[in-house]
Amino acid sequence: MNIFPAIDIIDGKCVRLTKGIADDKTIYQYSPLDMAKTYQDAGFNTIHVVDLDATLGKGNNNQVLSQIRRKIDINIEVAGGIRSKDAIIDKINEGFNTIVIGTFAIKNIDDVLNFDDTLIEKLSIALDIKDNQIASHGWQETTNQSLKHIIDEYNKRPIHSYFVTDVANDGMLSGLNMETFNSIKKLTDKHITIGGGVKDLNDIELSRSNGFNNVVVGKAIYENKISNKIKHGDEAILVFNQSPFYAESGGQMGDVGIAKNDSFIFRISDTQKKINNIHAHYGVVEKGSVSVGDTVNLQIESDHRRMIMCNHSATHLLHESLRRVLGDHVTQKGSQVSAEKLRFDFSHQKSLDSDEITRIEETINNLIRDDSEVMVEVLTYEKAVESGALALFGEKYSSEVRVLTMGHDSFSKELCGGTHVKSLGEIENFKIISQSSVASGIRRVEAVTGSIALNSLSLIDKINEKERKLEEKKQTKVKEKIISKDILNGKIEEFNKSKFFFDQISGVNAKNLRHLVDECKKDIGTGIVCLISTNEGKSSIAIGVTNDLLDDYDAVELVKIGSEIMGGKGGGGRKDMALAGAKDISKSDHVFEQLIKKLKENI
Repeated sequence: MNIFPAIDIIDGKCVRLTKGIADDKTIYQYSPLDMAKTYQDAGFNTIHVVDLDATLGKGNNNQVLSQIRRKIDINIEVAGGIRSKDAIIDKINEGFNTIVIGTFAIKNIDDVLNFDDTLIEKLSIALDIKDNQIASHGWQETTNQSLKHIIDEYNKRPIHSYFVTDVANDGMLSGLNMETFNSIKKLTDKHITIGGGVKDLNDIELSRSNGFNNVVVGKAIYENKISNKIKHGDEAILVFNQSPFYAESGGQMGDVGIAKNDSFIFRISDTQKKINNIHAHYGVVEKGSVSVGDTVNLQIESDHRRMIMCNHSATHLLHESLRRVLGDHVTQKGSQVSAEKLRFDFSHQKSLDSDEITRIEETINNLIRDDSEVMVEVLTYEKAVESGALALFGEKYSSEVRVLTMGHDSFSKELCGGTHVKSLGEIENFKIISQSSVASGIRRVEAVTGSIALNSLSLIDKINEKERKLEEKKQTKVKEKIISKDILNGKIEEFNKSKFFFDQISGVNAKNLRHLVDECKKDIGTGIVCLISTNEGKSSIAIGVTNDLLDDYDAVELVKIGSEIMGGKGGGGRKDMALAGAKDISKSDHVFEQLIKKLKENI
């Protein structure tokens, strides 16, 4: 996740509005350029600059914006009063990285959708939420446009992102309204930048934990709510002049551990890489307090690192095994390596069958048992590729790269900067636990290693269990089909020009008992059917009434009579079909006698 510091400009000065109200503003002593330089020096990779004069139709700050763009090397999102295609092109030509459009995007959806890809890819669509509506023209007006409709339309094109502002909380330091932001996240899988109400680092962590890509921070920075000192219980992001922690990169999750000195313990729960390879350590203060400039000792949680190393090395073995079993068309499309498991996405048109999974697992586990050393070299990119090292298409590599070779006869040889085992035996064991489709022509495999693998059910085991259950279900269906009225040999007695059929059977469950009653009703034409069955220690009574007798007889009332005689309770169903439980099967003949008696009495 990225933090985008905000620079809002009115009359060439840094300001912050409250709830988007132009007359309710705080003017700060810093110049916009000075603030931009401060953010750049602090290691931020993007700043969010808004020309509020242009937004409000009161002129513009183009000269100030141009000066910032010329003097600042990091990415700049620019917003405010950009309400034509020409204005967008002008900002792009000036070198701004992302152009945020709100009013123009909302009012002219069809026009924007017709932009060519090179232009539309530079756009971030501003969604300013005010009173549960989309605001425009500097938040001064609202539109009846459906939020879902707007997002559905722009989802059709490769826009850069959505920029969502909660106007009611903007400048209030009241905290993020995650309900609003999460409701929008459900409508799109594109990047979302959120803003409005950030009060401290807790809000930044909240936005991160909810899966948002970027958060804009304004007043909290100006008002020193993001402090140079943290104390017990505070959640924070710490940056050190050097760190042994591996920051999340190339699909490998960041290290965890602690930072401490004699009076301070900070529990690190994640490590992320920022601009210029600055490592941001996320966590919480467990003891004492620490200030900028303090010296601390950094300790990586070794077991967590070791498990990640095993899973990452196994990912390399998996990649090559897939290529050898499935074919050279297999290429990596994504990966994620955590301490718990590994995930690998690759190009392939169909799911892996049992034989393919078995061959892949056996190949990898044989390599693990051989326990060959993992070789590490640093080569120029050209020499690495010439040596046969596998490079990922679309990945950016420096002039010098790290090459990892695993297994006998250079089984796997890839460019990689992550952490790995020293020898393959450290992985201990490998199991594929799931597979799925990610997109057309892209499959996903998840796997585990080490002790987790030993205690996990493999995908092969799951497939075998599924097949066993399907076979059992199939056999059950066959057995059910065998059960027919041919097994019956009951009594038939006449009553009131109708027939009463009665029988006692065994080995038939309640479902099939109802089926048999229906079959018997067809045979007798006009009448009533009563069947009693015992199956797996449970007894049931089922009674059916043909449709032409429903005015005179009710199956529910009749089944209750039979159930009570045999010590059961209740019973239910419809007038034409009812079922009840029974206890004393020995009284089934008495049930027959009593029911026929009642029927002849025309109850």
